Amino acid sequence: MSSRVGIDFVHTGRIRDLVSASSSAELRRIWTHRELEECDGRLDSLAGRWAAKEAVLKCLRSGIAEHPLTNIEVLKSPLDGSPHLRLHRSTLYFSLLQELSRWTISISHDIGIAIAISVVEESTHTNPHRPKLQYASRSK
Repeated sequence: MSSRVGIDFVHTGRIRDLVSASSSAELRRIWTHRELEECDGRLDSLAGRWAAKEAVLKCLRSGIAEHPLTNIEVLKSPLDGSPHLRLHRSTLYFSLLQELSRWTISISHDIGIAIAISVVEESTHTNPHRPKLQYASRSK
């Protein structure tokens, strides 16, 4: 096994501007209903989840164009309140194709900045039944 690590930070002011300029439908394209409910309008919590989603995308070696942010859900653990990750739809499938498992995320925020790190284990064995991933070329 090897690991992939992703890290991201965001200024809370950027999230404040985004929230104030967006409708509730637009916000639901970024955060799931459950995420919005858990954050209850707290900008530091929304910013932390934004950073966590971006960190996960870095572990996937992919971007928002390929994976809608609502496919990456960051929720509080019912056991201890720590953040845990739930992948959905095509993002979950993409993760499984890459044989990624045991996701861990951590979020922190202070004085207008939120930061998150994501770590995932990547299988190093070769599975002959694993489909080859086709990456879309990006034109400029």
